Parts: sequence; C-alpha cells; structure tokens
Amino acid sequence: MVLLMAATANLSALEVPLPPVAEWHGASEQLLADVPAEWITPAEASGFRTTPDYASTLA
Repeated sequence: MVLLMAATANLSALEVPLPPVAEWHGASEQLLADVPAEWITPAEASGFRTTPDYASTLA
C-alpha cells in the first residue's frame, strides 16, 4: 500500500509538456459569422479567457 501511494505521488508530480498551439485559419471560420447572440456561450463571449461558475452553467 505504501509503495502504491509513493508511486502515485511521483506520477502526480510529473508535468507533461504540450506543444505550442498552432494558429489556424480556415474556410470554416466563415460559418461562425452569423451565429445568433443567444447561442454564444459565456466562454466564447470572453474569448475563452474565463468560464462561468457552476450556477451560471445550470442557468
């Protein structure tokens, strides 16, 4: 049991580096131009800088 906990602690300390996000622009971006405002999520409205809390998500 102790060995399992020690192994788990070591795994949680590892950080997996991710590659940088590649900027992408394509034809499908034109599909977003006429999205009705009521369909835009709070995260999309903030440019994905913030997300709503739990209560706002359920509203």
